[in-house]
Parts: sequence; C-alpha cells; structure tokens
Amino acid sequence: MAKKLEIQLGEYKIVAEVNDLDTPDIPPELNVYLVDKHGCITQDICLVRPHHSLNRETMQWTTRNDFVD
Repeated sequence: MAKKLEIQLGEYKIVAEVNDLDTPDIPPELNVYLVDKHGCITQDICLVRPHHSLNRETMQWTTRNDFVD
C-alpha cells in the first residue's frame, strides 16, 4: 500500500510516495517526483531504498538495510 504526500506548485505537484510492499522483490522505498497538470510524471527527483547488491556466484539480489541508495 503506497502512502502519498502531494504539494501543489502552480500547474505542478511534488509528490513523495512511500511504497511499503516489503517483499523479497520490492523492499520499502521512497519516491519523490514532479507531476504535471495532466497527471504525468515529468521529473524524478529521488528514490531512497535499502542498498541492493548482486551476488555474482548465486546471481541473487541481496538487500542491506544498513546502507541506503
């Protein structure tokens, strides 16, 4: 379930959205982006999430909660 904060700036909105679908494939993350008056994302500002790294021996992704991307 995503939670959003929207701030109206004239014809644009800054949206901060928390995705908390804590699954092995989708860890929790924060997206911040700019939306135009038609609802289209015009600019990604940032994405904050736990650090992911690829184990080349097993070809599996691992998540490290002590680092943030």
